[in-house]
Amino acid sequence: MTEHDPADAAYSGAPESRAGVGAVEDGDAPSPAQEFELFRGRLFAMAYRLLGQVADAEDVVQDTWLAWQSVNRADVVNPRAYLTRTLTHRALNQLRSIARRREDYPGVWLPEPLANSRAAAGGTNPQDAAVLADSVSYAMLVLLDRLTARERVTLVLRDVFDVPATEVAEILGTSPAAVRTMHARARSHVRMDRGVPVPRPPREVVERFVRAIRDGDVADAMEVLAPEVRLVADGGGKARSAVRPLVGASRVLRFFLGLAQQYPDFEVRMGSCNGQDAVLVDSAGGPAVIMFGVDAADPARLGDIWVIRNPDKLSVTSGSGSGPAAAWAPRGSNPRASD
Repeated sequence: MTEHDPADAAYSGAPESRAGVGAVEDGDAPSPAQEFELFRGRLFAMAYRLLGQVADAEDVVQDTWLAWQSVNRADVVNPRAYLTRTLTHRALNQLRSIARRREDYPGVWLPEPLANSRAAAGGTNPQDAAVLADSVSYAMLVLLDRLTARERVTLVLRDVFDVPATEVAEILGTSPAAVRTMHARARSHVRMDRGVPVPRPPREVVERFVRAIRDGDVADAMEVLAPEVRLVADGGGKARSAVRPLVGASRVLRFFLGLAQQYPDFEVRMGSCNGQDAVLVDSAGGPAVIMFGVDAADPARLGDIWVIRNPDKLSVTSGSGSGPAAAWAPRGSNPRASD
């Protein structure tokens, strides 16, 4: 499951090629802001994987920046290690806060989708785009949510960002041997949840399903859905959604066909979130982002469908905040999905 960060190499270049705020002349030491910008994209990608929420991730990155401003840089031997440790400690605190909030959360909690184009549209460091373009799949975010906070930290730092076990041990206040045990346990839990993590669904499979729902083609939709497909919806108590997971192709199909009949003027746009194809549905019932995972036994069929309707998690549908509307094809511009 190892996922290497393609932006890592960029952080080891010459100062003038790495600076995120202004140019650094030869021989000049970067300012605290310039040095922090070298790692901002990596820090956000790390925080997002750890927390599954854009606003929470941005908060811990901001807290890390405040800590970086106040620390004596002469005492920091390895800026990347210091920033990783500082952010992870804040993320652990945030995970505990999230766990308390979720005790009273109505229905099922799902991670917030992240548009691939967030960095470019937000005008942030281009290194953000390099990191986020390879962002973890939505299916993996859902699986990470099954882990304890310390297991999640261990798995993300070790497998995604290649942080050495000794460094993870220092962050968590434990031994490298304990980290290796926790790492193996976390990997086992992820695999046992619903099998080994599977590839992102091919675009043609997603589009075929969208066309079948739009056209009311029951036979074609059933061909795309795995027999034990599972649908999970998150309305957060602020939008109507299925309160409990729906399992089975017939039940899932009835859910979508019922929505199509209830909102016959719905519009669909294809887009990309978390490095995979996604669907944005606009209707009188409000917007929804739909993410898909393929069936482990048959990659030509959909095994998981996640419907995000909580407006607090739909920044990818707006032109403001962290998720630009540019991530989605304009209405009517995608003949496969909206003709």
